[in-house]
Order: sequence, then structure tokens, then C-alpha cells
Amino acid sequence: MMEFTYNGMVRWGFGFYNPNHAAALFAALLPFLLTAWEKFPRPAYRIATAVATLLTITALALTFSRTGALVAVFELILYYGLRKCSLATLRRGAIVLMVLFAVLFAVGVLTRFTPDRAVTNRFAIWRAGISLFASNPLGVGHGNSGTIASAFLLPPQIVCRTLVNSHLTLLAEYGIFAGVLWFGFLFYALLNGFRHRAAHISLIGLAISVFSSSIFDGGILFDFRDAGGLSRLNQCLAWELLFLYLGLIVFLSIGRLKFKYKFPNLTDYILPADGITSFFLGRPRSRLDWGSTKSFGLGLRPRFLISDLGTGFERPRASSSSNTVFKV
Repeated sequence: MMEFTYNGMVRWGFGFYNPNHAAALFAALLPFLLTAWEKFPRPAYRIATAVATLLTITALALTFSRTGALVAVFELILYYGLRKCSLATLRRGAIVLMVLFAVLFAVGVLTRFTPDRAVTNRFAIWRAGISLFASNPLGVGHGNSGTIASAFLLPPQIVCRTLVNSHLTLLAEYGIFAGVLWFGFLFYALLNGFRHRAAHISLIGLAISVFSSSIFDGGILFDFRDAGGLSRLNQCLAWELLFLYLGLIVFLSIGRLKFKYKFPNLTDYILPADGITSFFLGRPRSRLDWGSTKSFGLGLRPRFLISDLGTGFERPRASSSSNTVFKV
């Protein structure tokens, strides 16, 4: 098994065979951590969120993934830039962005941003993939895109197993009909999911990561016998990343549906039961005024609180001569 290295240092994969896949997962989690900071203002929760965010950024940096770093910066800009926010929120966004750059600089990721064959070869492979799809719009079959492109469309020094782009690989291998479904659901989710900011930005970042790397490799995902010649942990993590991607698409696609369900409260069970027992046991129920509003349970809801709780107040009544409400 080949190790991914940079300047003699091993790039951390955190269970993934390819560190770029781990970087895609960490970048996808970042918007949810930013939202957790805003949704849970208690100090204990915010300390835990800050620690989790710092660990996620550090793990992202240890993968030495240029795409992961660019996606994380892009997600921060989208999260804090495309909404109306206060000066405090902008200040917090600037702090998170500075922390991200500081960690990337400390680890040494920023020195990777130089043109090399890993970058230039991608463009040649993508051109070959587009030519392959144009010649075979119905697809060349599962797992054949990289082999055909390496044999007929690429220079001898470039050999690839996939097209280093999961979107393009799916289009070239499974054809235009599968591509229409794949991109149709993705674009619908992106156009429909603006109200769910964290999930929307996470899906955007994950889609960019999928565009620049073979995040979803069918030769690994669907090889349940040998796991593509790699570890079983890598295969499980690859499925986890795929489920996250598909789950975000489904969640954002149904984001406009409003589920109207009234959750029951304790009085919906206790007070109607008290009325039933009063009927059979002969206990007086004069202090309860049951309304006709339909509710969860038996369809009864108390309109006024009772004075048996020791508050000193009873049900208000109106006089016969006017609408004045007074205490009895």
C-alpha cells in the first residue's frame, strides 16, 4: 500500500487510504461546528465546540490536502459572508479564519500551494474523461474509465485508475442517464436548501471535494470481498462519506416540506384522565372548564387553570349586564 507523503512527512489519512478523502470529511463537518457555537450559548457547550473546531482544523491540516484547505476557507467565507450578521459575528468569522490560516501555516500546508504534477496531471485526466464521455455517452462500464483513458487518451507517463473526479467518473462509466439523476438531485438540493445554512454549505464543500478527487470510488465501495485491495476500515469510511453526501442531498431536497405535528404536553394526558375518573368516582369537576379545541389525546383541553394549586384565583366569570370580568 502506497503512503501519501510530502517532503518526507507522511500525510495523515485518519483511517482513509487517501488523505484527501479525510480532508473532505473534516471540511464537511466544519459548518456544523460553527452552527453549534451559535445554537448552544452556554459556556460549557461553547468550550466543547471551540475545542472540537480546533481539533477538526488541525486534523484537516495534517492531511496536507490543498483541496481540503481551499474548501475550508471557501466554506468560512460563505458561512459568514452571505448573510446579514452583526459586527460580533463578523469578528468571530475573522477569528476562525485567522486560526485556520495559523494552523495551516504552522503545519506547513501553505508550502504545498505550488504547481506540480499532481495538479497539472489532473487537467489532462479531466480532458481525457470528457473525451471519453463524448465518445461513449451511455458509459464505458463500471471501473473502466481510468483503464481506457490511460491506454488510449493519456500520455504514457500518466496512468490512472479513475478520472480523479467522482462526478466525471460516474458520468463516463454509467452514462448520461445516471449523470442526469446524479446532477439533477444535487442541483435541486443546492437550489432548495438555502434556509439550512450549515447543511447547504457542507454540501457545497463536499461537492467541490468530489469534483477534485475520487472521493467516491466504485472499485472500493462495491468490492465487498476485497475492499478494492485496501483495508476494510477505508471501505467503511468511504461508505460513511457517501451516506453523508446523499443524506445532505435528501435533507436539503425536502427542506421546504413543513411537518405539522403538535407534540403532546403533560396536561393532554393528566387532565382528560382526571375528567374521566371524576365521572366514574363522583368527584366534582366544577373548577375545570373543558374547551372544545381539539388537541392531542382525547380531544379535550382545559381552558382555565384551577385554583386547587393554591394560587388563590378561580375561573373568571362575566356579569349578566356587561362584559366586565371580575373575581368571585
